[in-house]
Amino acid sequence: MDIITKRIIENFKKLSLNFSIVDIEGHNIFSTTPKQTSFDVQALIKEQYLDIFELKQNQLLSGYVILHDKLSVREKDIIQQYLVQIHDFVNREHELVTHESKQMFWKNVLYGNIEQDQLKEYMSKFNIAKSSRYAHALLKITPELEIKSEHLEFIQRILKQYIGDYTLIHAYAIGLGEVVILLELSLTKESALSQIKKQFKVYDADIIKQLKSCSAFQNKSIILGLSESEYYIEELSVPFLPLLDFIRTAYQLHPSSRVILYENDPMYMLLNHIPSSVAAGFVERVLKKLRAKNNQSIESLQALFNNDLNVSRAAQSLGVHRHTLEYRLHIIQKETEADPLKFNDALEFALAILLKELYNL
Repeated sequence: MDIITKRIIENFKKLSLNFSIVDIEGHNIFSTTPKQTSFDVQALIKEQYLDIFELKQNQLLSGYVILHDKLSVREKDIIQQYLVQIHDFVNREHELVTHESKQMFWKNVLYGNIEQDQLKEYMSKFNIAKSSRYAHALLKITPELEIKSEHLEFIQRILKQYIGDYTLIHAYAIGLGEVVILLELSLTKESALSQIKKQFKVYDADIIKQLKSCSAFQNKSIILGLSESEYYIEELSVPFLPLLDFIRTAYQLHPSSRVILYENDPMYMLLNHIPSSVAAGFVERVLKKLRAKNNQSIESLQALFNNDLNVSRAAQSLGVHRHTLEYRLHIIQKETEADPLKFNDALEFALAILLKELYNL
């Protein structure tokens, strides 16, 4: 009632009318005349002694405005218009508060910052079914930008084109450039999450392309990571923080736009748990001699690993002759006493390069 009361006072004072605002039981909240403790509203309505207008908050009756002056038809129309405008304003404010409250609720759920009794209370408040199953995806947009409500609506609209048949999609900003996409899974013969993964795999390039059609995301790198399993609301925080780690690691290793399914890349999770000091020591030991020469050796190794150790394809991707790349690999072997075409040595080189990128070493 506080917002309604304030708006009525602001608007009705312009009309220089004497009026009172009361709650549904007739208790006086505000009056321009000497205050009365209460009104028998039903008796006043029945007798039609004073003009009385209903006040509604979120479509529910919350009180009345009682006019103490005799009104003309035109004045009644003006007051009715004012009240319609006030109700619209209050409903918009209520929706905004509810949205912000719900946003904070989901953040607390995802980060595990909510007690069980609070959880039940909010689930009842927001009409969240206990039987609902969820998964979540995380969208990371870099360089970072502030995610606005219109961006969230845009993300939901794009994803709905591809996975709307299997789930309800809710998007919440959790940081600069990071959006949780909460997937409320529908019951299907085949797991809804399984269907969503298939859609992501088939349409990953299209999804990223559509997202980047938004002017705010146009010149950004976008990575979309999807969690591996479905959960009930009480369990959502268990997989969320690992997913957050995963997606941040994935961006460091693959800054170009892509969709990554969390369970397909356990390597990212392992790398993310290597302390930076240990990573720095390992990178220094493996790549020190190559760095002393130039970055061409590391570039050649990256091309080799990106092409599954196929020298011809790697040379083509670098725009050099196969013999040129073979010569470079020979120099690497000579300098480091490790052969990048042998599994164990290649694994060591690849791990060093990934850690170098992950920790910007």
